[in-house]
Amino acid sequence: MLTKTSKKTRSNGRGGRIREIEFRGKRKDNGEWVYGYYYKDVEGTSILYLRPDGSLDRKKVIPKTVGQYIGLKDRHKKKIYKGDIIKVYDFLAIVEDDHITQMGNIKDFCFSFDTMAEIEKEIEIIGNIYENPELLNTAL
Repeated sequence: MLTKTSKKTRSNGRGGRIREIEFRGKRKDNGEWVYGYYYKDVEGTSILYLRPDGSLDRKKVIPKTVGQYIGLKDRHKKKIYKGDIIKVYDFLAIVEDDHITQMGNIKDFCFSFDTMAEIEKEIEIIGNIYENPELLNTAL
């Protein structure tokens, strides 16, 4: 089954902004990030990507590390993916499926991606939940 096979921009289905569809995942063989199209079949979870020569390649990834690009970039122009830990103003948050949730004492706080677009220049990626789990115990 091939899922989300195009990097074309698509609607979020709720009347919101249109965004580029792209995924990332940590490779099983070397732990490096690979970016491209999400693919899952009987052999497992993979990311398909274009090589510099234009041919298509596939790398198996650790399924729990797969995250979708949310359509926003931080203040340093880095793409923000599900699983990223970001700093917004003076708090830390985790990027989830369709929103961000603040880390720390306030458990009911969240921003939608549409709301985040309004403050995009205030967002900074400081890590992710896979490579920097120690940040999950941090609150500013």
